Amino acid sequence: MAKEHLGKSAFENHKISIVKGEGCPCQAWMKRAVVELSDDISIAMPNMSRLIKGCAYNPEANLMGFRFRDMGVIVEAHKITINNAEDETTAKTVMDWLRDVVNAADADDTRQQG
Repeated sequence: MAKEHLGKSAFENHKISIVKGEGCPCQAWMKRAVVELSDDISIAMPNMSRLIKGCAYNPEANLMGFRFRDMGVIVEAHKITINNAEDETTAKTVMDWLRDVVNAADADDTRQQG
């Protein structure tokens, strides 16, 4: 039940900021979406990492990274950074997809427990 709430809450109650030129000087041209999450999503990361193709997951750091379309995505417990996101609409597309991944992970977890 907690993970179901997590999928609905953290991925719907968030703040998206589009930033440009932060981080490495060689990537000053790149826009990034920084998504501040309302809840800690680290509990969902192990299952998410199994379902996302090409995902690298570091459980000690509560950090995972993968590519979605032409964007690099870094997921932390309370923050998601989407590199090469042009605008808020693009970031929302990624967030909707991640919410679906969390819901699929929840369903998979429920099947394994039942």
